[in-house]
Amino acid sequence: MTIAMHDPNGVEDPTEQMTKMEALEEAVAAAIQAFDLQFGVKLEPEGKPGSPNPRDAEFGSTIALTNEQIKYQYSFVFERATAQSLTRTLFAMEADEEPSLAEMSDALGEIPNVAAGLWKSMRNKSAGENYQLGLPIFLMGNTWVSFFPRSANTLAQKLCNPDGLALQVLLIWS
Repeated sequence: MTIAMHDPNGVEDPTEQMTKMEALEEAVAAAIQAFDLQFGVKLEPEGKPGSPNPRDAEFGSTIALTNEQIKYQYSFVFERATAQSLTRTLFAMEADEEPSLAEMSDALGEIPNVAAGLWKSMRNKSAGENYQLGLPIFLMGNTWVSFFPRSANTLAQKLCNPDGLALQVLLIWS
């Protein structure tokens, strides 16, 4: 887990860590709610929050949430099978139909859009934080995920269900 919040004397601020963990918990809760609403998929956290796993990231989507004090990227990463399955569900495709890259981009871009709206509402109620939402961005490959544990403040939580769907929720901040 990379948390680089320090005071000028090099001492980590534990209250800052707790705030980010609370924000991640709400981001995960919003993701679970969004997947249930959008796809009828019930997800559960697996393991504890930590650094993102780039090996499980073939596709992703992200959206910015910003205010005057903080800038978050609320991101999701998917293995290919999960990305294809979610796309098929969203577009009511046949189980053996191969989604196009454009269809995957559209489907996966909707996920952070819906989840971010839910998360924004949660943060307003729990912490009094108000955010502006950016536009969702579709991502391919895993090099962008490999960057975060070394160079940015990020926390990740893996979510999965018994049917084999697995993804990661990432909260990145500056």
